[in-house]
Order: sequence, then structure tokens, then C-alpha cells
Amino acid sequence: MPTGTDLADPTQFGVMPDRARLNDEGVPRDALRQRLTADIKWAQQILHTSGVPAAVWREWRSFEQSAIARLRSLD
Repeated sequence: MPTGTDLADPTQFGVMPDRARLNDEGVPRDALRQRLTADIKWAQQILHTSGVPAAVWREWRSFEQSAIARLRSLD
């Protein structure tokens, strides 16, 4: 598994999503919305970068879907 943290080198990018960020325990609703929106934007940037390893891409895709569902549940 790659261990790089720089998306400029996508073949070595190995940062996995932090699923704890989907938890809203103790986070004000507006702050959670902002956090989820930023997380979705970052996930989409990763997903649209060619060369990201498949295993990393799949984790970010799953995270993106979960974050979108969580954001929709706040409405």
C-alpha cells in the first residue's frame, strides 16, 4: 500500500479517509455541514485524480458516498 501524502504524486498517494469525521457527536449542526462539505470536496478531488491506487480510490469513493448520505440526513 502506498504511503505518500501528496496528491501531486498520485501513484504513491496512500492517505485513507478518516471515517470518524462522519460522526456528529458534540459537533454543532452547522459546523458538521461545513466539515462534511469540505470532506466531500476533498474526496472528489482525489477521485478525479488519475493514477490514485485502486484500493485508495475505493475507500475514498465509499467515504464520499457516506458523507453525502450523512449531509442529506441533516436536512
